Amino acid sequence: MLGLTLPTTPPGEHMDTQLTVSLDAIDLLKTEHHQLVQRLGDILPLQPLSHCVERIDSLCAALKVHMIAEREIFYPEFLHATHDTLSYLCASINDESVKNIIDEVENADPGDLEFSARVHELYILFAHHAKDAEKPSGLFDAAQHSALDRHEVGRAILMRKRELEDELVVAQ
Repeated sequence: MLGLTLPTTPPGEHMDTQLTVSLDAIDLLKTEHHQLVQRLGDILPLQPLSHCVERIDSLCAALKVHMIAEREIFYPEFLHATHDTLSYLCASINDESVKNIIDEVENADPGDLEFSARVHELYILFAHHAKDAEKPSGLFDAAQHSALDRHEVGRAILMRKRELEDELVVAQ
């Protein structure tokens, strides 16, 4: 639906059963970062971008789901486990910048050159978001060296993402 590869429920198994399997939050978020950056990078050479509106809309939906789950689940748990308020605030501000550019892309006229510029800026901001979180001494490194229960947080992120994806389907 949103183009992300997430763990799926095996045939004959209920989703709740599958969610009890350990899922590392950092591995999940890194995988999503790489997939989303790749998808953004794959779109940029396709000019004019006005011909890729459906792909861009799908990508914006996937980015929103990722960012909301990260903001609602991972960031507060990171702060609780690390007490690193500065990193938490920096991540939150970066998150807000990405959210704003997603809104601008969604509200831009695809026939306007600014649409392509906004999609390009979205790529730059999200790639920075991913790189910043994944760098040595970044958010994920600090989380790995903290008391963060990465498997419980990963399970909560996955559950929230599924809720958000369900909401998007209902809204369409």
